[in-house]
Amino acid sequence: MGKLRFALVGCGNIAKKHVHVIKNYLDNAELRCFCDISLEKAQKFADDFQLDAFSDIQTMMESVGDEIDVISILTPSGMHYQNVAELVKYGKPLIVEKPIALQLQEADEILRICDENNVKIFVVHQNRY
Repeated sequence: MGKLRFALVGCGNIAKKHVHVIKNYLDNAELRCFCDISLEKAQKFADDFQLDAFSDIQTMMESVGDEIDVISILTPSGMHYQNVAELVKYGKPLIVEKPIALQLQEADEILRICDENNVKIFVVHQNRY
């Protein structure tokens, strides 16, 4: 198997940490594209690596979805439920920045729809021990 290709959804400060880890510590991984509601933010990351930038998830998945192995959701906490609900239909493993959701009902629903769609989900809490 080749390298795992990552799409990063959300290009704020935490995206810098994910980029750093993927580029410097994961020999079996590479960046594929960046997505943010602000195309300017996504483009800034993408330009550094000559990769694609998108301003919405659907366009990203229609354009390069077959070239993505893992999707990292790095958007503000209140968006995680909506992002997972939109991405789960593509069947890709998801990494979600903490917290998984802001309400227990949303967290339960995320787990349900991931199970229902056979999607693996991992919540990362990298700044804690």
